[in-house]
Amino acid sequence: MVLDFYDVGVLCDSKCQLLDDIRGLNVDIGMPYVPERRDSGNKAMYIVDDIFTLLTFLDENLKLKLLPRYVADNPDALPSSRLYEGDLLVLMNLIEKMQKETNELNI
Repeated sequence: MVLDFYDVGVLCDSKCQLLDDIRGLNVDIGMPYVPERRDSGNKAMYIVDDIFTLLTFLDENLKLKLLPRYVADNPDALPSSRLYEGDLLVLMNLIEKMQKETNELNI
C-alpha cells in the first residue's frame, strides 16, 4: 500500500527522518546496517523495506515508544487502507465473474 501511494522522494525523506530520530535516541544496542542512499531500479521497495527493518529493530528491543510521535499535516495525503482490505475485493470478484462469463461466451 505504501509503495502504491507515496513517491520515492517522500519515502526517502521519511527514511532519513527516521534514521536521524533513531540516532538521536542514543540506543545502547547495535542498529542494523541500513544504507542512507539506495541507487537501484526498485529504490522505493528497498526504502520501505529499510523503514520496516528499523521499526522492527526498535520494536524488538522495546525502544519503539522512545521515537517521537509522527503525524500527518494533511489527512488527504494518507492512503486509504479500505481499498486493500475489503472494498477492492468486491470489485475484484465482479471482474472475475465477468471474465468467466466472457470466457464461456467465447467457447
